[in-house]
Amino acid sequence: MSLDVLARTRANRHAEEKAVKAALVVTAADPHAAFDRLAPALRTWLWEQCGSRVESSILVPWRQPSWLLAAMSGAREGMFGKLLAGIVLPGLIAAVLSACDADKLNKLRPGRSSADEVRQIMGQPNLEWRDDDGTRTWEYPRTPEGMVNYMLVIGPDNVLREVRQVLTEENFAKVSPGMTTDEVRYLLGQPAHQARFSLKQETVWDWKTKVDSGMEWYFNVHFDDHGVVTRTSTHFVPKG
Repeated sequence: MSLDVLARTRANRHAEEKAVKAALVVTAADPHAAFDRLAPALRTWLWEQCGSRVESSILVPWRQPSWLLAAMSGAREGMFGKLLAGIVLPGLIAAVLSACDADKLNKLRPGRSSADEVRQIMGQPNLEWRDDDGTRTWEYPRTPEGMVNYMLVIGPDNVLREVRQVLTEENFAKVSPGMTTDEVRYLLGQPAHQARFSLKQETVWDWKTKVDSGMEWYFNVHFDDHGVVTRTSTHFVPKG
């Protein structure tokens, strides 16, 4: 099984999200004005993520006073942009991706949809794995903000065989010492973060697993300098 990095990588997705976040550099004290400045960039990003269908209902609730006042509560005016970018925007991105995914995945028909149809609906995959028999597995990650990663299996006949959401407790339990980085990537998809710890001589990948009581929880996989799994762990960080 070989790993084929396609022309379009996650750099494009990061560039899109960066453009949205750039719209949050605001000085206006009026939160509605701040949102209105964000909205055009967000709509452009939505078109990129969701294709031709951009439901206005995705955006409208986020302009309502309740969440805006909550974001402003106890904060100085100058902190609003930071709060919006650090707390509200990640949640909005995750919610938008989830809504878009549901719409897209409902259009896919395992056993019927062709590889070209999958590309038209889902876009270019982030990575592709090829088996000796011609089967291809396409990765569609939703990290770092999301808590799902999708693997779509295309058969030798160029027809969609299977759609898998791979960030599950069952798959986390399959990670074991001795596995390689390629094996873990194929099992879980793109990690949310990768960090190198020189003193420990290890690299750690993590995936967000849940958000609970103001905390974000992550599943970690530890690799030695040869790219081999040594252990797994979990950690949590304050949200925002």
